[in-house]
Amino acid sequence: MIRLLLPVLAAFLTFTPAWLQDPCVTNTDLLSDSTRGLDHKQRPDQITNGFCDISLKPGWYRLKMGSDDADLATSAPKLGACNTRFPIWMNGTVPSVLNQQTETIACIVASSNNPCAVKLPVKVKNCGQYRVYELQPTPFCSTAYCFSNFPTIVIKPEVAPILGNSTVNPASEDLRFECRFISPNPNYFYDIVWRINGAKVAQINRKSGANLPLAAQLLEPMWTTRYKLGMNVQCSVRVRYSANEDPSPEHHSQQFFAGLKVLNPAVDLKEGESVIVQLQSTVPVPCQIFLAGKCTVRFIDLRTDVNDGCKTTEKANCGFELSAKNWMAIHELTVTAKFDGMFGSRISQLFLTSTPPAFSAPNHVWADVKPQPVVINIIDEDALTPGSYCTLQNDPHFRSFDGRRFDVQMPGEFVLYRHKTLPIEVRGYFQLCGTIPYCICGAAVRSGEQIFVFSTCKDNLAYQTTRVRVYGCNRNQMRVTTSNNGTKYKVELPTGLAVEIRNGYIKIIPSPADVGQVTGLCGNFNGNAEDEYIDPNGIRHSNDCDFFLFNRSHFCVVNNYGSTWRIKTTKESYYGYPDIDLDPAQVGECHCTTQMSQISQEVNCSRVSPQQCGILDPVVTDEYCTQIPPSSARRRKRQVENSDGLNDDDVRPVFPLYTDTEFTVPKWINGWNEQKARQHCVRFFQRSPAFQPCSKVSNLEMDLDIHFCTIDVLLSGTTEWTLAALESFKHNCRSEVRRNTTLWIRDNSPSVLDQVMGTSCPNECSFNGNCVMGECQCEAGWIGDDCSIDINTPPEVLGLPKGGLCDFKTRKCDRTVVYGSKFAASDNLTCKFEYDLAVRESTPYYSKAVFRHSGEVVCPTPLGLITNDTDEPRVYHISVSNNNRVFSQPKLFLPFHSDDFACNINGLNFSCRNVQDQEAFLLHLPNSVRLLLCRNGESVRFFQLPPGGDLTRYEGFCSLVNSLKELEPSTYPTDVQIAHSPLSSVKY
Repeated sequence: MIRLLLPVLAAFLTFTPAWLQDPCVTNTDLLSDSTRGLDHKQRPDQITNGFCDISLKPGWYRLKMGSDDADLATSAPKLGACNTRFPIWMNGTVPSVLNQQTETIACIVASSNNPCAVKLPVKVKNCGQYRVYELQPTPFCSTAYCFSNFPTIVIKPEVAPILGNSTVNPASEDLRFECRFISPNPNYFYDIVWRINGAKVAQINRKSGANLPLAAQLLEPMWTTRYKLGMNVQCSVRVRYSANEDPSPEHHSQQFFAGLKVLNPAVDLKEGESVIVQLQSTVPVPCQIFLAGKCTVRFIDLRTDVNDGCKTTEKANCGFELSAKNWMAIHELTVTAKFDGMFGSRISQLFLTSTPPAFSAPNHVWADVKPQPVVINIIDEDALTPGSYCTLQNDPHFRSFDGRRFDVQMPGEFVLYRHKTLPIEVRGYFQLCGTIPYCICGAAVRSGEQIFVFSTCKDNLAYQTTRVRVYGCNRNQMRVTTSNNGTKYKVELPTGLAVEIRNGYIKIIPSPADVGQVTGLCGNFNGNAEDEYIDPNGIRHSNDCDFFLFNRSHFCVVNNYGSTWRIKTTKESYYGYPDIDLDPAQVGECHCTTQMSQISQEVNCSRVSPQQCGILDPVVTDEYCTQIPPSSARRRKRQVENSDGLNDDDVRPVFPLYTDTEFTVPKWINGWNEQKARQHCVRFFQRSPAFQPCSKVSNLEMDLDIHFCTIDVLLSGTTEWTLAALESFKHNCRSEVRRNTTLWIRDNSPSVLDQVMGTSCPNECSFNGNCVMGECQCEAGWIGDDCSIDINTPPEVLGLPKGGLCDFKTRKCDRTVVYGSKFAASDNLTCKFEYDLAVRESTPYYSKAVFRHSGEVVCPTPLGLITNDTDEPRVYHISVSNNNRVFSQPKLFLPFHSDDFACNINGLNFSCRNVQDQEAFLLHLPNSVRLLLCRNGESVRFFQLPPGGDLTRYEGFCSLVNSLKELEPSTYPTDVQIAHSPLSSVKY
């Protein structure tokens, strides 16, 4: 038993507890008197019994001078100091943190020019009230370690921001920092070190306690060239008994954050809900002295989404103002997570940046300050309603929110979506596009006081073109973006509703807030496809299908039900001038003001789709904007005399609300049947590069688009609509992949998003470009959304508003809309103005065209050349070029004032007459004789018109009578009518 215990006992006896290994516990006192101190100095040759540490044993020592603790000197002494010929000092600092241990070197002084002739290793550890040193014996005698005795008091400095008179501009205040602490003895001296973000920026040595804290301030010039607010400031203090004695270890302050502090920098937020973010300044606002503290700093929200590395550059005017008088106040921002129609939670960030208000020039320290971003974990709610959308395409074929499929084959304006409690509505306009089918030719979106209208419908013009307008501008109740050369539009509402529109296609993407809150042809959005077909009165049409196309498993036509959602009166229509009162309504959580004199303290958080990384789709600008006169003025007169800058440069479309024609049930023709049509559509879709990538997209009903394609063949009897069906399929695929963030993930290979966006461009870019993120990047020489336009082929100009007439009475005439086709968003898109060369010679005037979309541009007119005067009107030939080289055929543009002239344009012919001159009237006599009557006051003359042809060009223009035969007064008719008005006032 004893033999067994011996190894255990031996192991125990050789074990040393950790606390005994601590040099703060286990050390040796190195005792000395005051003559070893740094301040003991004598000539080296006079030292007889000086200290020598050659016999010192290596180990840890606690230094003592008498009964007081001491430290190694940290500054180089002179020869003969410390009662030794060659004193030794520590070339380093004493650690200031409790239990901190450092390694450094000790230096033997050989001369004043060689203070570190020999180096010895040394360690030092901070034990709180004292320090211990690991020392080595000296290499020769008459050399010893030099002690220093410094105050062992505890200093607790604090950083405090203050304002003072600027050292640069005496008329202004500046921001400075004080290192505040209690000085136990005014005769002590102090070293102050300033650090910002851990880096030393200033050091102030040997300042008397009597001069503190003023002498130890961190002034603006010491830090403003390298740092901005939003920094951590720290000061440290070392204490000296006298100016020439060694300082104590550093006593550090806490880190002081200087700037705008976010009190809740991380928040969780569900879509559709709000949270308050609190911010508070930790430093005052410097001000000009004469303003007496009336300076402010404005912080504006600059939002950035970090999901998938995306960043936007969108600035908003949400934020707050920081006042010099009340700079310590807590400011609150209400942050709302918007429904974005995308699946998956995400991290968003709220960034703020400072900007000076116009009435105040605050000190530069607050310029361009960006506080810590607020990290917002947005919890997705859209995933609760996957696959929820309503689509209309081509003829038009419907897919309701809840998945019901049907057709509406009738003309008119229809309500697709109407919110039950908010003034939000989406409409579609259908017109006959052949002998049987009707087509989608327009869409309108209303949000409160704003209406967006997209139209390719045939109207009162002699030609068909695309129109895009926003009525009720600057209401901040919708956001409209455009892409693909102005052929596609997306309207986003504050509620989270999104509407995607292009020619022949409408897609409405609801938000979870719409569940059970909507009506219209797109359904009630309650998840039940069996309770659709509810009319505006809430009555369900149980006999929903007027007849089926193919069989009951396919689509049915619901004209009887569809007619209940058709707009009945012109006043209700959204097309042309919406003749309705757009009552103010709050349709969203936050609308940031666009006026810089006001700031909203509400912020919306929304995600940015990955294809927008680095670049946001251009927001539809004021070029699309049309102000609506007050409803009372519209009822009296649609064109407002001398309106405040109203540029009435557009023809208001005049659509018949509908012209009912009996819909004939289609039959298969031209050898087609259901099987052949479906096989054709399937093969056509499969040949598209986008087919395979899109098959990986969840919630995409591929069979739906193939059915739509099959019906198009039935209705038209041809394959002319097959490409349109495929483009609708690709658009829907792009839309769905953008919504589903799980398809954005790249696992060492392209994501589904990458694959879809790289193959689904319009018309495969006509093989004249590359598909990049869903848009065509055209090769040199090709332009357009599908790269189908040869840059050397001029666009086609179809016409101008009012046929080219521009009346100064209702328009500024400083620009004109030009309608046409194949306009391209090119840097060289140019308008050319030429005077009528038959009237006067001129040099062409060129102006940069403003691109609206492929069917419309805006041409600024020659500044200074077109004036609102009473001179003879001048006519211009306008043509447009995509490359500033090859121009279109011209159209006439004729500015005039209707108080002075009556003008007419017929093709490339024009005429004007002074309204004070003779008036001309076209007369239709019973025997088919046509005469032209010219009247000047009570004097009249009659002229014989040639038979046949279009004679209306003579009406109103007596200037054309030179080519006509004048009647003898004896042959004047005695009973005539002038353009359906009796000539009762004419005497002859």
